[in-house]
Amino acid sequence: MTPQSRDEARDRLAHALERADFYGLKTIEIPIRTEDLRALISPEQGWREIESAPGFRVPVLLIGRYPTGNGWSDIYHGWRNAGGSNWDRWPHDFKPTHYQPLPAPPTKGGE
Repeated sequence: MTPQSRDEARDRLAHALERADFYGLKTIEIPIRTEDLRALISPEQGWREIESAPGFRVPVLLIGRYPTGNGWSDIYHGWRNAGGSNWDRWPHDFKPTHYQPLPAPPTKGGE
């Protein structure tokens, strides 16, 4: 995806949120094209395709698209198991679709 398509997807979502705020809505349904959603979870956003995830026992953040295509799971912390084909701490019957490396831990000073 190009930076332009990511910007367009963000603009569409921002516009929908502005309308929701204007009308005082607490929840909204936003129809979004799959290509726009892919643009928003591209590597530039930190999320990467699960196939490129690191190997055994390297902790990462995990997220998965529901098999029905109707949304995303919560974000979980996990790692590949010893066999490398499954994910420890992933609670769903379907596999995660994306991962994100963990940030560096805080230093002794807390930053």
